[in-house]
Amino acid sequence: MFLKGCTPNEVTYNTLIHGLCLKGKLDRAVSLLSRMLSNKLIPNDVTYGTIISGLVKQGRAVDGLHVLMAMEERGYRANEYGYSALISGLFREGKSKEH
Repeated sequence: MFLKGCTPNEVTYNTLIHGLCLKGKLDRAVSLLSRMLSNKLIPNDVTYGTIISGLVKQGRAVDGLHVLMAMEERGYRANEYGYSALISGLFREGKSKEH
């Protein structure tokens, strides 16, 4: 799609990011988020929540926390789904007191 000259929009990126997260390809999903931002598209709480949830499912809650902090630095707030996944992951990984 990117090579054929099609211009993806936010929905396209969210769909691709969701699919990558389902397949456990979180590093590629985060890379796609960066590409989305560089293309001046605005990720929403679904975009961030999907990545945070995917990271937590892989036992990478601290990475999810970093995504949350980057999101908030850009002026966005996570939805309940993102916060819930992150909090659960931090407790499961025993990191709740550190962060």
